[in-house]
Amino acid sequence: MSIVVSTTTISEQTKGHPGLNPKGEEEGKDKVKVIVTILLLFTGYIAGPLTASSGGTNDHLCLPENPTWNKVVEGEGYSRMITGVNLENVMASLVSDANNEGKPLANSGSRCAVCYRFKRSMVQMIPAQTECPSRWTKEYGGYLASDYTGSRRVSYRTSAICLDEAPESADSAGKSYLYPVTAECGALPCDKFPIGHELACVVCSK
Repeated sequence: MSIVVSTTTISEQTKGHPGLNPKGEEEGKDKVKVIVTILLLFTGYIAGPLTASSGGTNDHLCLPENPTWNKVVEGEGYSRMITGVNLENVMASLVSDANNEGKPLANSGSRCAVCYRFKRSMVQMIPAQTECPSRWTKEYGGYLASDYTGSRRVSYRTSAICLDEAPESADSAGKSYLYPVTAECGALPCDKFPIGHELACVVCSK
């Protein structure tokens, strides 16, 4: 079931002069309209590939906290595993715990939510920016994050996500980690993308 998480209240004046019209309806007074702007579709947990394993998904998912299932084949077999995502220590030090009731963010699972934004036909994540373009609405900002890039033994790629600057943790830990994404200059101009600087991000809608 969807839950209303944001509304806009506006006042508008009814037609006519103050008093009652022939139908007994009151006119000429302000009335309040509440317009739903955001619906929460579901909440859940950020999940991704195991950091110490190759193969599997290359992106991060928001898994609903109450999953439903089709047919299940017991045992691992040839399937690939995804797991709850923890915030690595450096990643946790960048973000705020303001929305996490003072609980530590490092090495604990991460929460997520999927929402529907009314009258917004486009949603775009913009890396290396902290504000949205003109006439776009900022949904949230934070840091570009991804899994560990790998070593000589294990090397694979995962997609980058925009982690909210004030995330919330889950009650248990997983076996996948989110790390901040930094740029390596060369083809990228070093004066604009200094080595080791954690990239910001912003999610915009229009």
